[in-house]
Amino acid sequence: MDKSGHSICLHCKEMFIPSPHAPRARYCSRAVCRKASKQASQTRWLNKPENRNYFCGSTHVKRVQAWRKAHPGYWRHGKGRQGGGALQDTVALQDLVHSPSVLALLGFFAVQTGGALQDTVEKMFWNMHSRGQAIIGMGSMAAAKERVNACKEAVVVS
Repeated sequence: MDKSGHSICLHCKEMFIPSPHAPRARYCSRAVCRKASKQASQTRWLNKPENRNYFCGSTHVKRVQAWRKAHPGYWRHGKGRQGGGALQDTVALQDLVHSPSVLALLGFFAVQTGGALQDTVEKMFWNMHSRGQAIIGMGSMAAAKERVNACKEAVVVS
């Protein structure tokens, strides 16, 4: 913020006057800038070592499964739905979800695994990723088979 009280938005690079309630604001109030601010905030939070696996593990899978059992068909209903339908955000895969083809693959994996729990979908995603790398020669078939076996073992353990 300069002496006149103006700041430059980190997203759109336009000058703005921060709200008196948030004088150190780094983003303006435009919708796209608020979205960028939230994304940056979530990324900072997820990059902290203590938060990296916050949404992973059997405890969270069981919590989501219990919630879905108590709210059957929640994500299928169009009315009353706000934003997405899944209770649990995709954490590890969220950086990849910038192209329609990746979204289509994630949807396909969700259908194939019978749900949208991130642990299940993520394991299948990385399994298929490894196989794809082996097919196009980015890794040896032996290394790909090791990664596939590790993924299979992780699925069996869960």
